[in-house]
Amino acid sequence: MKKRILLCTLFWLLLTLTACGGEKPAVDESFLMPLQIGVLEYIPLEGGTPQENIHTSELVYLQPGDKVVTLSSCLYEDMATVNINLHFSYEGGSCTVTAPDEDIQIAMRDKAGCLYHMYAPEWHTWRYAYEHTIENTGWLGVNPMGSEIGHFWLETHEEVQVYEQYKRLPVGREYFLTVEAFDFAFGQKTVTAKLRIVQLPDTDEHTETDKSGYFEIELVEYELSDTYKMMLN
Repeated sequence: MKKRILLCTLFWLLLTLTACGGEKPAVDESFLMPLQIGVLEYIPLEGGTPQENIHTSELVYLQPGDKVVTLSSCLYEDMATVNINLHFSYEGGSCTVTAPDEDIQIAMRDKAGCLYHMYAPEWHTWRYAYEHTIENTGWLGVNPMGSEIGHFWLETHEEVQVYEQYKRLPVGREYFLTVEAFDFAFGQKTVTAKLRIVQLPDTDEHTETDKSGYFEIELVEYELSDTYKMMLN
């Protein structure tokens, strides 16, 4: 937080000095997009059949309008993950990730680490909810309730009933996550973003479902607060 305060102080000082000379300084890209949202992009590898699904993934940070295809439980750093892992980063602040329609289960590991399958024995210690808050940086594992695949943690009969209802929804349904970033130095919200998640259809005629493990994720909104935009001007 002290580093963030120092950066902001230096930024305001540069604005003041250059204003006297009639020139505006170039704005650092980290100020234009203080909240970074990362997705594990699916990368198929040569060799093997589609059923073997030889692949890897790369963490890419979304720009507004970007669409990325990911695979539920894809490989990352040569290890299998659980569900759709998203990475959030806001230096000197926090971000709250919410499924406003409560149709995406969001899981968090201890200390918001990447959700790897190797940690299966501790799944019962993960926190499952429709909203989580991450400070500075961390991972969340998300899974749309109608996906029919992946890992869910359902504790009550009512939760199981809701899940069964969602399973009957058709492929192609849109799911949304909202992300709100809070800056510790400013003491207020600075960014509101929205992610769109769509499960892609299964093209394999030999499977029992028309839903695949592939999802398209798009950053459909990324809005800076008015106060933050005034600072940038």
